[in-house]
Amino acid sequence: AAKDGVVEEILLLEGQKNVEEGETVTKGDILISGIKFYQSENIIQGGDETEGEEIPPETVRARGIVRARVWYEGYGECNRVSKKTIYTGRQNRQIMIKSPWKDFIVYGDKETGFQQFDQKLKSKEFKSPWGAFGWTNVINKEKNTIVTQISENEAVRIAREKAVENIRNKMIPDQHRQDLKNEVISSPSDPILRCRVSIEVIEDIGRAEPINEQ
Repeated sequence: AAKDGVVEEILLLEGQKNVEEGETVTKGDILISGIKFYQSENIIQGGDETEGEEIPPETVRARGIVRARVWYEGYGECNRVSKKTIYTGRQNRQIMIKSPWKDFIVYGDKETGFQQFDQKLKSKEFKSPWGAFGWTNVINKEKNTIVTQISENEAVRIAREKAVENIRNKMIPDQHRQDLKNEVISSPSDPILRCRVSIEVIEDIGRAEPINEQ
């Protein structure tokens, strides 16, 4: 068995069946054995049945399909408060001169006037007997942060979609989904809504393994 599950259907092609429908199996259990055991043949002599010779076991290549009900779990989360940063299009420029004695602004205001901004600098410097001289060109781009409160229903939807996507990455393509369960695992006061999703599917859990003969 490649994973845990509950056996739904067994199609035996070669080998000896080790499990029955409705039985719970765990990863590593032998579902179809490649070692076939036979009962000894009985011989009737003079009206009396006597036990014949033992038939030795036969080693074959086990083949078949064991379809089982298995479960996949995924986790997703959504921040109840959404923050998005945008640029307003406003910007200003400053030119600063550096000298061995003092640094000063020759163009633009000392303060940018923006509460939030990104800064782009371009500088050049050269040495002299008196010390370092140089200039810096500063571009300040204003930006704003937009805060949006996400409703609980929307947060559940987003977290569930992330959890389902997480599960899809684990599943075999084109599996037939039987059931989906969604559980919110965070408290109402938490700023992040957390969701756990479990999907029940039926799939072939058989995996070929070499026979370990001792």
